[in-house]
Amino acid sequence: MKRNEIFKGNLRDIEKIKSFLDKERKKVPKRFKKHIQLGQAIKKDALGIDWKLFDAVVKEAEKYFKDIDENFSLMPRDRYLIALPREDSVGGFYGRPAGGYYYFNDLGFGTTLNENSAPNKTLRTLDLARSYLHDSLHASTFRTFRVDQETGMIFRHQYGINFRNANRVSYSAPNANESSPNPRQHLSCMIYLMISAQSSSVQMVRVTQVVLLLIHQIFKQMVGQRFTYFFRGF
Repeated sequence: MKRNEIFKGNLRDIEKIKSFLDKERKKVPKRFKKHIQLGQAIKKDALGIDWKLFDAVVKEAEKYFKDIDENFSLMPRDRYLIALPREDSVGGFYGRPAGGYYYFNDLGFGTTLNENSAPNKTLRTLDLARSYLHDSLHASTFRTFRVDQETGMIFRHQYGINFRNANRVSYSAPNANESSPNPRQHLSCMIYLMISAQSSSVQMVRVTQVVLLLIHQIFKQMVGQRFTYFFRGF
């Protein structure tokens, strides 16, 4: 069990959840079998990424988020898998097929931007850093698991401040998004901030700090002063 996870129910349910997750976390979904671990990609200097810049950005981001809540941590580099995109795909954060964080497997999956559509190495690096940070936020977020008493299926019951029923239906109001900022829309500005970047790693980190400040403000708008509940639960 991870420190940000709680298994709910009686002892029998808790043991079932634990056994299920232990099994799932030894697997890699078939469609990601050709992906390479982040740590291996860095060691081999693979995938056409500026790994020094990548490391500088994610370390600055880690410091930033830990200042907000010490429970945040970057995903272990052997739990984040990356691949080059298909030739017919743009790849990257918005590419298809999508990757993302799989909470049952406790694995993150991403692809780099396609060099044909994004020849700028700095842009490809920053997009991958964003994908990794995005999945690290998901991996650090507090969650609970339960067993559906009717079907026996295991489901994620709580995620941050959001609850779901056994059918994966959120308890949030249907119109909640109409009155809340759209983080993905706002975060897309990162691409435009960096798209013509030809500057040093230090300058890139400074720009990244601005983007991270924007992320913080978006979350504050969404959840007020209860940001830490994403990582700790309540």
